[in-house]
Amino acid sequence: MRIKALLLILSSAWLSACQTMPGQVPQTPKPGPKTPPVSFDLSLCNGPSGTLPANNGSKVSRESALACTQGVQYLIAPALNSCLLSGFGPRSNRLHGGIDYQGKGRTAVPVVAAANGIVVINKWRTDLGHWIVLDHGNGIYTGYGHLKNASDKQIGTKVTMNEPLGMMGATGNAADGLHLHVEFRKGVLRQAAHGGYFNLKAFDPYDYPERC
Repeated sequence: MRIKALLLILSSAWLSACQTMPGQVPQTPKPGPKTPPVSFDLSLCNGPSGTLPANNGSKVSRESALACTQGVQYLIAPALNSCLLSGFGPRSNRLHGGIDYQGKGRTAVPVVAAANGIVVINKWRTDLGHWIVLDHGNGIYTGYGHLKNASDKQIGTKVTMNEPLGMMGATGNAADGLHLHVEFRKGVLRQAAHGGYFNLKAFDPYDYPERC
């Protein structure tokens, strides 16, 4: 009996050693579920203008509300309960360097931060009215124009994705009335005296994938 017990102990120890021998492929835990995408259900406003992203005539043909550029994931439409009024690209013989969103029913809706970031510009512009710019790191910036009032987020303030920045308005030269003009840009920031920004290239977030 003692011999059998000893053999059993030795056998168990050998099996345990084999499980950790060099060259053995260790068992790894199964990967957890991926972060579910933020669903996207964005309608076109009545009478949209300019270049529009892929759509079926009434809605934007995209499954996720997120996009990723240079390792930064952000919201494409940072205006709650809105529709797409005008896209990025040629419009009226000039480049429309941003995207316009309008509150459904032409109502003022909250404008939120597209991603975590820091406020780097917060001032009045004659063309874009109350204007705020966020630095999201990795050379990615977003700018929000025509806000109803000056944002209470001071320069240097840290904000998080979906944090309210203000209400949609029609300040400045808002030819389309109540709406948000949002710009997505990349590069190294060099501010202009009027609150614009140089050395940053505007881009269309609809051209980028959801995940980084």
